[in-house]
Amino acid sequence: MFLDALFRRYQWLMYREIYQITDNPWDTEDVIQMVWVKLLDKVSLLRSRDTTRLVNYIIAGYLQNVIIDLIIAFASMFGVLVIIRMVEQKKQPAAVKN
Repeated sequence: MFLDALFRRYQWLMYREIYQITDNPWDTEDVIQMVWVKLLDKVSLLRSRDTTRLVNYIIAGYLQNVIIDLIIAFASMFGVLVIIRMVEQKKQPAAVKN
């Protein structure tokens, strides 16, 4: 019940934060699921947090850990150079339309 309410309350915040990184709705959904699976073990801790600390814990802590796990997985699957190219493409400014 607690996690269900928590999910409904913060799912769009998490979606927005993750989508900014992945730029892909399918990957975003996968990362969200991974975050919630990791949070299952932390229910008592989550219950004890006030709203601000709870959001910070979810976004800053678990989201970053899942993203780091994904980067490591991609690096081992595709090689480090592919990951570096992906990061470089994200950093390039969008073309200016005249």
